[in-house]
Amino acid sequence: MGFKLNRFGVPHYSTLVAFSAPAFMLLVISDVAGLANLYAIGFVGAIAINLGATSTNFTLAMKTWERALMMSTCAVMTLIEITLIVDKPQARGFVISVIGIGLLLRALKMEQAEIIAPTPEQIPVSTIEGNEKGAILVAVTGLGKSFDFAIEETQNRKIPLYVLFIREQRVSTAWDSEREWYEDEGCRKVFDYVISKSSKNPISFL
Repeated sequence: MGFKLNRFGVPHYSTLVAFSAPAFMLLVISDVAGLANLYAIGFVGAIAINLGATSTNFTLAMKTWERALMMSTCAVMTLIEITLIVDKPQARGFVISVIGIGLLLRALKMEQAEIIAPTPEQIPVSTIEGNEKGAILVAVTGLGKSFDFAIEETQNRKIPLYVLFIREQRVSTAWDSEREWYEDEGCRKVFDYVISKSSKNPISFL
């Protein structure tokens, strides 16, 4: 048996766990109606979020009637979700518990995460090549709206973005001139942000 279920890359073991866990719960828990309430509040909420996020994303090519239909359906599903939250206290407690535990685990993970500076051998180095469409150079001292605009503009126009990080300090020493960008915490935050925003585009460090 291979590790993938089909051509979409769904793994066997994850699929096995996904349907075995609910099946086990149905065997050991007799209150099927209670489980149905828990399922309904999550199912309806997921559909409402999906419809709302898709219909309000105006960068997607959609017809007017399609967008209007999705928005209307989202409104109906949202009302159903609110009704379930009010009328089903057990389901409400379940959702709050799941969200709370998820946020708590995320906060703990962020606190424990260590920033590992890459070594020079791990950093790909390339040279700037000519580009007929042009490019954008942005000089930043940190994250901000102008930086977000530059990233979005280069992605829309499909042109390179050159980021120049500027670190302000009153006194410059010989040690500062020998420092690499990955040794500066502020610079790492900027380039980590660029990588997270441009995961589909090639990143080169010059």
